Amino acid sequence: MGTTDRLNFLRGDRSKEVTTIGGGEFRPRASVLGDIVDSSPSWVGPPASPYNTSFADLYDSGDAPVESGYAAFSSTSPQRTNIVYVGANDGMLHGFNAGTLNSDGSVASSIASPNDGSEAIAYMPAGVVNTIHSSISDIDYSNPQYSHAYYADATPGTGDLYYNGAWHTWVVSGLGPGGAEIFALDVTNPAAFSETGSGTGAVLPSTTVIGDWTASSTSSATQLTCTSSTATVAAQKPCTNNLGNTYGTPQIRRFHNGQWGAIFGNGYGSASGASGIFIMMEGKSGGTPTFYYIATPSTAANNGIAYVTPVDLDGDHITDYVYAGDLAGNVWRFDLTSTDPTKWNCASTALFTTYTTPATVGSQPISTKLVVAIVSSSNSPSRVIVSFGTGQQIPFTTTSATTYASGQQDIYGVWDWNFSAWNAKSGTQFSSLASAASSPLTIANLVSQTVTTTGTYRTITNTTVCWADISGCSGQYGWYVPLPGASEQITYNPTLINGDLALNTTIPANGSPLSCTPQTPTGFTMAINVITGGPPPTPPFINPNGTALVVSTTSGPQEAVGQQVNGTGSLTFVNNGASGTGTGTVVTQTSNGTPTSMAFNPGSNVTGTRLTWIEKR
Repeated sequence: MGTTDRLNFLRGDRSKEVTTIGGGEFRPRASVLGDIVDSSPSWVGPPASPYNTSFADLYDSGDAPVESGYAAFSSTSPQRTNIVYVGANDGMLHGFNAGTLNSDGSVASSIASPNDGSEAIAYMPAGVVNTIHSSISDIDYSNPQYSHAYYADATPGTGDLYYNGAWHTWVVSGLGPGGAEIFALDVTNPAAFSETGSGTGAVLPSTTVIGDWTASSTSSATQLTCTSSTATVAAQKPCTNNLGNTYGTPQIRRFHNGQWGAIFGNGYGSASGASGIFIMMEGKSGGTPTFYYIATPSTAANNGIAYVTPVDLDGDHITDYVYAGDLAGNVWRFDLTSTDPTKWNCASTALFTTYTTPATVGSQPISTKLVVAIVSSSNSPSRVIVSFGTGQQIPFTTTSATTYASGQQDIYGVWDWNFSAWNAKSGTQFSSLASAASSPLTIANLVSQTVTTTGTYRTITNTTVCWADISGCSGQYGWYVPLPGASEQITYNPTLINGDLALNTTIPANGSPLSCTPQTPTGFTMAINVITGGPPPTPPFINPNGTALVVSTTSGPQEAVGQQVNGTGSLTFVNNGASGTGTGTVVTQTSNGTPTSMAFNPGSNVTGTRLTWIEKR
């Protein structure tokens, strides 16, 4: 098998696939596009971030704004081709044409910018290039005995950023279970995607490929190296040791030092087994990005962080803190408020931990994204509530089935009580204490809400949270909801919809390997009050006639907070109202792949994880 033949096979040439009469070199394929399993599509259209003419740092006046011209950047790119980016297990990040937008927001199609799903770009990361051809037949992609392997299986992150005197749009992604790697592409101008060279030497231009970094250097990737700092060097092992399989979606953000970059978790399965976050910072003049690694003080083995949640607390579009959960069950806060990156750091202790004894470390892993909400209070300044669920889905391999975390799993809402340093410097104030009842907080510091399942519906108790910052209260710091289903857990990212924490739960299939009837996981779509963990003030699920969906229970009629629709993925809210609030629908997909939707009536007046950097269409 020649190298050129194999390369052409990967590019989609089917002329040398094995035929029914035995001719050919490579395995026959049903489609040249590999299976898309865990990578969700990311849409990139015209620039639409709500950035001001220039940035004003509301927290630190020492940050001298340098950005300008975002309005011009947006106005000169209204007809930029819409591209949908997604990773596939043929080893490539693909970009598919999706037309252009008319002035009214509708999608148009032309010869230059077709809306036909044709491929505009395909990028094979360096780590995939070095593993897709193997001496082991069942993971050698072109071998007729190929079984299955994960290659480019993570969801790409996208966003606009400013450097070298101009605005750019990036796509940044890892590989998920495919490997320890991160790569970045400049997708500002889709017309620049054309290859240079030909044959085996054909590559994307350097103006498109920002970089490709692995835990070890290869012929086509740069070995990841980090800038050490006084804040991180004590806990930092060699940078490459801390990069694991990159599962989460990188977040593109601006920092207090005036520079931009991407933030992502260190992933799973790293050589160090540690947990931490990476910050890939683009230089103001372009050039090779600089990496910072901020370690957590966790000593748990086989740890790691998938998703990160950057938070802008004062609305200036600059990241202040980053929250993340790890596989040991810890919730961490990373402080990025300094204008000096060497002073960025992780809190010395976790904000919260899901385990109660050393023997239970990792029994409630956090593998999904945290939701951060700012909630108002009549008794004190607003509180910052960090909400999340526990659980973990470990993908199937050629030798083992999909597995899940075992034991009781919960949904949590925890108050971040430590804002003394922030309040001393910022005009935006949050409720804070000098110290907490315990450090880290545990389940003993929270109020429990109880879920009751009645047929295919769920209700929940409404126990009051007596917050620790209120005089005369019993010192509570949030809430938790035990999931009642057998091995029920959270494996998809929760979302915040106008004050309602909305999510799909997963109840693993209890099937026998000898069964002739395949079974799929089930689960409930739930919406609970992010402030209390109880029922939302506005009944979330409604009947077609607009009335609240009520369940008859032994305690009388109660509003439903959950329905069993066996949904997968994160929930998407489609607003039917005319003013940005009001009745709409939540859209999901069932475990057998069927799209479904439910009438939904969200709450209001809760500021959550800011989506100001995400282009929503």
